[in-house]
Amino acid sequence: MIICRRNITSSLIEVIETDAFCRLPHLTNLSLEANRLQALTFGSFNCLSNLKLLMLRSNALLHIESKAFCMLQNLQYLILDNNRLKAMSQGDFGCLLNLKYLYLEYNAIEEIEPSSFINLNKIRMLDLAGNRLKIIRRTTFAGLQSMQYLNMDNNNIQLIESEAFCSMPNLLFMSISGNKLFKVSNGSLTCLSHLIGIDFSDNKLSRIQPNNFANLANLQELQLAGNAIRTIESGSFCKLKNLKVLSVTGNNLESLKPGHIDCLTNLMELYVYFTRQKLKPIIYFLATLCLSSHQIEK
Repeated sequence: MIICRRNITSSLIEVIETDAFCRLPHLTNLSLEANRLQALTFGSFNCLSNLKLLMLRSNALLHIESKAFCMLQNLQYLILDNNRLKAMSQGDFGCLLNLKYLYLEYNAIEEIEPSSFINLNKIRMLDLAGNRLKIIRRTTFAGLQSMQYLNMDNNNIQLIESEAFCSMPNLLFMSISGNKLFKVSNGSLTCLSHLIGIDFSDNKLSRIQPNNFANLANLQELQLAGNAIRTIESGSFCKLKNLKVLSVTGNNLESLKPGHIDCLTNLMELYVYFTRQKLKPIIYFLATLCLSSHQIEK
């Protein structure tokens, strides 16, 4: 009998011995969720060259030994969320040449060393939500040229370096909500010409300038809700010719002027909340307008 799936969930496992799975060489799916694993060592996954999905969610993982995953040549899904990992280093994932989906949310990751994701040329989605990242560097995502979906919600991110995302030219969706960004630095979103959606909600942004989003020609959705934006400079959104959804609700804006959105001829949905809103005829083309205000003047 050929066994392709094995579920060893909530079994109080603390250690995976070398060659532990060598009697199950045909496994394609393995779940070790909700055990007590603290470390993964070289040899832990010997003989599992056919494995495509490995679930290690909700353990107590603190350490991944270099090359621990090197026998998993065909792995496509690696699920490591809700552990205690503090850093990513070169060698953690470098052998996983066919990996497509990597889930690292709700660990304690503070630092991603340069080349941590090197050789991961096929990854499409990376989830880093709920960690402790503070800075996104130019080297953070090196090697992820096929990436399409990136989630960095609910970290402590305060700075995104110039050209930080240039190693991911095919990125389609990025969420960085619930962080501590005070500004979108010019050059930080360079190279993202294919981006369709970006979420900057619930940060500390106070000002939007014309060059902040200048390189996002294909952007269709921009979320800026829940910041501290007081000023949107005229023309700040004018290079977003394909923008369909814009949310600026929950900021400190007092008005929305013609120069803010009248150049957005494809805009379909606008979400706003102001203390005092002067409503102008610039919004006649909208399919959806969600407007909340203490006082509206026409």
